[in-house]
Amino acid sequence: GGMGGMGGGGGEMHYADEDLPKELASGDPLEVLTIEVLCPGQEGRVIGKAGATIKDIERQTGAKMAVEKGSGKCVITGPRGKVIAARRCVMASLSLVVDRFVGGNAPGGGGGGG
Repeated sequence: GGMGGMGGGGGEMHYADEDLPKELASGDPLEVLTIEVLCPGQEGRVIGKAGATIKDIERQTGAKMAVEKGSGKCVITGPRGKVIAARRCVMASLSLVVDRFVGGNAPGGGGGGG
């Protein structure tokens, strides 16, 4: 047997792409669950101006999101697949490399150094 090489991705959703917690990485994509993403001191980034970012992520992903100012965490609820997508968006806004998170295909770069 042995694992074949990972195929270059098309546009499918593949869950195992980053540091997904175990309960997210496997299981029924339609199962509804709630996760917390830590964003200490960064709540404003997740929420955005007048809630623009968080509304945007909700609209894009279909997950329900809540961030309590000062709590240092973002709570995401919804079917697993949508929660994963929302979590990815939150992570992207936290590590904001580009000024706007877009779901387009970025050129596949190598993994960054540790």
